[in-house]
Amino acid sequence: RQLSSGINAEWPLRPGDKDYLGLKIFRFFIKCTRCLAEISFRTDPENCDYICEQGATRNFQAHEIAERQEKQLAKQEAEDEANPMKVLEKRTEESKNEMDIIDALEELKDLNARHANADIESMLDTVANKKTPEELAKEKSTDCDSALIPLL
Repeated sequence: RQLSSGINAEWPLRPGDKDYLGLKIFRFFIKCTRCLAEISFRTDPENCDYICEQGATRNFQAHEIAERQEKQLAKQEAEDEANPMKVLEKRTEESKNEMDIIDALEELKDLNARHANADIESMLDTVANKKTPEELAKEKSTDCDSALIPLL
């Protein structure tokens, strides 16, 4: 029988097949297109899913990961509520993080304000009139010489 577009499977009903709240549990048998091994899985109406019985393994089970994370989060919250020191530590950590964020925002605002007040023409003049280290040394020595002459 054709299960859906392009998928052929057999789902014989056997006397031992179960049902869940009046819904039949179907067992499907298919063959692997690469190795021709038989794969069987059945419906799981309780969890709205399929269960691999033979010949295959699931690559990814998102619902199990989500359930595990929810249980872990609920367990940690229950632990935190039971221990007042952990609640206090969590509160202080949150306030510290908030203060760090506020400081970073203030630094960004100051930096933006400095960039907004920058005069491009004066910067270009400074770069154009920039002197080499030799010119600066020569200028410094003439300044020192001119400072010594009046003393003599």
